[in-house]
Amino acid sequence: MLDRTQAPPYTTIQSINLPPLQSETNNSGSQVYYLLNPNLKVYKCTLVFSAGSIYSDNIVSTILCANLFSTATAKLSSSEITKKFELYGANVYATQGYKYFTLEITGLSQYFNEALSFFEEIISENIFTQDQLDIAVNRNIQNIKISKEKTEYLVATTFQKNIFSDTDIWGKVLEEEDFKNINLFELSTFWLQNINNKKFTAYLSGNLSKENLNHFNALFSKNTVDSTKKLTPIVNFSKPFNTKISKTDVVQAAIKIGKQGFAPTDEPYFKFLVFNAVFGGYFGSRLMQNIREEKGLTYGISSSQGPVGESYLWTINSSLKIENVDLAISEIQKELKKLCTEKVSEEELETVKNYIAGSILAGTNTVFDLIDKHRFVLQQDLNPDYYLEYIPKIRAVKPDDIIAMAIYASENLSYTVIN
Repeated sequence: MLDRTQAPPYTTIQSINLPPLQSETNNSGSQVYYLLNPNLKVYKCTLVFSAGSIYSDNIVSTILCANLFSTATAKLSSSEITKKFELYGANVYATQGYKYFTLEITGLSQYFNEALSFFEEIISENIFTQDQLDIAVNRNIQNIKISKEKTEYLVATTFQKNIFSDTDIWGKVLEEEDFKNINLFELSTFWLQNINNKKFTAYLSGNLSKENLNHFNALFSKNTVDSTKKLTPIVNFSKPFNTKISKTDVVQAAIKIGKQGFAPTDEPYFKFLVFNAVFGGYFGSRLMQNIREEKGLTYGISSSQGPVGESYLWTINSSLKIENVDLAISEIQKELKKLCTEKVSEEELETVKNYIAGSILAGTNTVFDLIDKHRFVLQQDLNPDYYLEYIPKIRAVKPDDIIAMAIYASENLSYTVIN
């Protein structure tokens, strides 16, 4: 009988070993990766093109191409396309980033062949119409107008403009006028030059049979060509700055503090990952315990880092009452200084390491999670054993490493406050 007075035994997570991908090059010259699970009833098929914002003369073109994918062909309207995908139990998505443009279909495995055939038809016959463009433009303009009323958006865009050179793509903040000046020719040109009949990398996962895979390769076996590629622009971080903008019509302030972080290919990356978790990377972090739990200055505060080009940006973010701004910044600086001078206890460090290990393990629950992990490794050009080594490298971080990373984080910070 289960003894509920005793906590169940547990073991710490020591490593994650991802199941291997199968891969092949199809007749079009595109690389295709598979990770299958016959116990499911669903699938996911993702086509990744090297066609992000950096490959367009106008960032808005890539955004609107993603917005308007599958809204029309020469024969079918948006509603007709939607109904047919619904008939096959499928959903389609288009997303774009700085480097990649992604087309994806998910659905019921029993209708994979029919849905995929229609998906390929929409890709090859996709067109952009003026009425759909007008709707998308108006929606984006409205979103920008609404966002500008929020201090979180204002602090993020102000920080973005200042942290990067204003001539870099990374410092570009889209305005209403950018969408007003777009035309159908620009969208069609981008699609023809970067997507239609262009090479891609495919990731197929879920319950797919050999016959399904053959059907995929038969559909996407056209002769394809590489689109003209540009080198990824170098990210130029600015000198430290301190920007404060006062707005009379807001009741809540926002702060954003940050600097260049570390990419997964950088040697200090895992040390910085653990430092960030201790400092502000999860609910039990120093920032949350001090600024939210003890002093009640804000509902939420966090630190994190994310990719910008081939680099990473580390930031501290919070929204709070205007009268709490100065104290909150002072407490942020105080917590950072503590980590520069006082060793983290082994107990706190172990808690953070277990949190990170548990979080990464939770992201491997499904075959779709697993193939996304593989995709990250491939797109970031990382060591194939990146995830196998992930937790051991986290476990190897010492208190002295946290001090070193805190010292790096505290130097030459940039500040933006909107209140």
